[in-house]
Amino acid sequence: MNKVKICVPITGKTLKDIRRQAEICAATKADIVEWRYDLASELYADDFANDFKPVLKMIQAIIAGKKLLFTIRTDAEGGIFPYTASQTDREIYLQTILTAMDSGCVDFVDVEAGRDADIVHRLLLDAANANIATIASYHNFHFTPETAELLQKFRELAGTGADIVKTAYMPKDPRDVARLLYAVTEFRLEDHARHEIIAMSMGSLGKISRISGNVFGSDYTFAAADEASAPGQMPVELVRNLLDVFEG
Repeated sequence: MNKVKICVPITGKTLKDIRRQAEICAATKADIVEWRYDLASELYADDFANDFKPVLKMIQAIIAGKKLLFTIRTDAEGGIFPYTASQTDREIYLQTILTAMDSGCVDFVDVEAGRDADIVHRLLLDAANANIATIASYHNFHFTPETAELLQKFRELAGTGADIVKTAYMPKDPRDVARLLYAVTEFRLEDHARHEIIAMSMGSLGKISRISGNVFGSDYTFAAADEASAPGQMPVELVRNLLDVFEG
C-alpha cells in the first residue's frame, strides 16, 4: 500500500495572514504546503502578475522541511483568478506561474489542463526543464460523471505529460463517491503507475475519498491546517490519524 501524502493550503488574503498560516502549516504533520496565490487578493490587488517572489521565499523558509506547491486557481474551476478568452488573462496566468517557477522556491506547480493548450504545454515544458513537478488538474463543482467519462478525464490529464494527475468532483449521492473511487483503481491499473494520482470527491459526502487513498490508489490528499480551500477538507491532524489507521 502507498503512504498517502498530505497537502495543506495557505489561503490568506494579506501578507500577515499568509505568514500566520505558513507557521501553522509548518507545525503540522503535512508533507506539502500549497500556496493558493489567487486568494491572496490584498497582495496583488488588480495586478496578478506582480513580483511575489519575496513572499514565496518567506513561505519556503517558514515551512522548511516540507515541499511547496504553487497554485493559481481560475474562476472556471473554483478559484478567483478571472480567466476568459482575453489575451490579457491568458498572459497573466502564464506569467504568474512562470514567475513562481523562476523563484527557485517551489517544488510543484498546479496547471489547469482546461486552459489553452499552448499555455499548458509551455508551463509543463518549462517546469520539466526546471525540475519542478507538475500537477495537471481538473475540478468539477457541479456533478460527478459516469465511469467512462471519469476514466477518459484521467487519460486526458495523463496525456498532457504532467507528473501528477488531479481530479476533484462534487457528488450528489454516495454512488458518485463510489464511482470515483472505482475509477481511480481502474486508472491506476491501466496506467501501470506511470503517474501519481490525486482524486477527491468533495463535500461531506466525499470525505471518505480523502482518507482512503492507500486503498483505492490516490497518492495525495488535501486537508485543512487553518482555513479549508475546498468543500469537505478535514483538519490535518484528524486526516493523518485516519490515514494511519488505513495504512497500519
